[in-house]
Amino acid sequence: MTSYAKQDKREGRFFKTYRGYVLAALCVGVGLLLLLFSGGRETTADTSSTDADTYAEALEKSVSELCASVEGVGRCRVMITFCHGEQTVYDGSKVSTVCPPKVQGVTVVCTGGNDPAVRQRLCDMLGALFDIGSHRVVVLPLKK
Repeated sequence: MTSYAKQDKREGRFFKTYRGYVLAALCVGVGLLLLLFSGGRETTADTSSTDADTYAEALEKSVSELCASVEGVGRCRVMITFCHGEQTVYDGSKVSTVCPPKVQGVTVVCTGGNDPAVRQRLCDMLGALFDIGSHRVVVLPLKK
C-alpha cells in the first residue's frame, strides 16, 4: 500500500468520527450569517398589526359612544374581536378592493348591564351593525 492510500484512509476515518461536529459547526455558521444579514430590516407584519390595532381601537371607541347613547346603558366599555385581518382582493395584478377585518364578537360592559331590556337592545343593535348573531354579543354589568 502506498503512502497516499494510507493517508486517504486516515482522512476518511477522521471525517467518519467527527462528521456530526463538522455538520453542527457548519449549521451554526450559516445561522450566524443569516442573523447578521437579516438584522435591521423592517417587516410589513409589524406595520399591518399596528394598523389593525389602530382600526380596532377606533372602532371600539365609536361603538362605545354609540352604545352609551342608548337609553339605560350609561357608562360603558367595549371590546371587539376579529376572526381575520384585513383582506385584499386582486383583479389580475392590481388591487380591486380592500375589505376591513370581519368582527367575530363584541363584549359590552356597562352600568345598565343588569337590565334585560338594555341587554336585548344592545344585542339587537350590535348584531345588526356587525352582521353577527346575538350569541356573539355579551353584555355585562359594570363593577361599582
